[in-house]
Formats: sequence, structure tokens, C-alpha cells
Amino acid sequence: MPVVAATTARQHVVSAEILGYPFHVRFTPISHTYDYGDATDPMTTSDPNSPYPNNRFWHEWPRTGTFTISITTTWSGAYQVAGSPWVDVEGTLTTTVSSEPQQVSEYHILLKHPNTPDGPGHGGYPGTPGNPGTPGTPGLPDHQPGRPGDTITPPDPTRKDSPYSFMP
Repeated sequence: MPVVAATTARQHVVSAEILGYPFHVRFTPISHTYDYGDATDPMTTSDPNSPYPNNRFWHEWPRTGTFTISITTTWSGAYQVAGSPWVDVEGTLTTTVSSEPQQVSEYHILLKHPNTPDGPGHGGYPGTPGNPGTPGTPGLPDHQPGRPGDTITPPDPTRKDSPYSFMP
């Protein structure tokens, strides 16, 4: 299951007046560490990413479960007093934001041939694991779909002569 995480962390300036002088502090994000909470290695990048569909990267959940995503941003800083040149601050600052727990589930939709018996060992669509079909049977594929280059197009269930007809 893919998930897209992105941050809105951007360079910004905080201003105040100290002893009558304008004082500005500039914060610049230098890296973002994406941790998907699923025991995979966190990913660190300078890219804040963008929400779907303009995202540049995503994460594939390795399994179902409940996970909390966190993004830790590392910031550099600089300050300016009364229009003088900016002065870099030594060191960095980190901030972390976390999502609410995310439930990752998996769903399978199977089309089932009406003549396929129910029970263990019988899959759904002919040619899927557990229901390989019988080569040469009318309406069933002569090879097992799902290999590279294959496309599964279910027959039209609205046709009365279709073995997949769901009409009474």
C-alpha cells in the first residue's frame, strides 16, 4: 500500500524589536527525515515532497498494521540586527511532526466464475492462484494471466451467453 508524506516546512523569518532595534531570525530547512513507523529505515532528503498527485516520492507499506508517520526537519539559522548583514548561527535545530496513527489494510476483490466451487484451494477469477482454469474451456483463458505483458479483461457479465453472467 503506497503512502505519500510531505511537509510544508519552508524558509521563514521571525521578527521582533529588541531594545528599540529590529531583530530578525531566519530559519532554513536543510533536511527532512521521513519515518513511516513500520521498522523500515527512515529516509533523509532535502526534498520536502508535495501532496499527491504532484509527489516526487512515496513509501510502500510492507505489511498491514497501524503506523504513525513522523517527519523530522533539521533547520539552519541566521540573524540580522537593524539592517546589518545576516550572521549564520552555529549548529542546527530540529522539529518533528507526527501523524495520527494510520490503519493500513489490504483488500482483495475477486471475480468468481459461477461454476467454481467454494472452499479451500479455489480462487476467484480463472487463472488466479487456486483457480488456474482448464486450458481450452470456453470462456476461460488458455494460459495463466498475471505474467508480464498479460492483461486481464473480465468478460461482459451482462451478456446472457457469458460464463460470467451475474444476471438471473
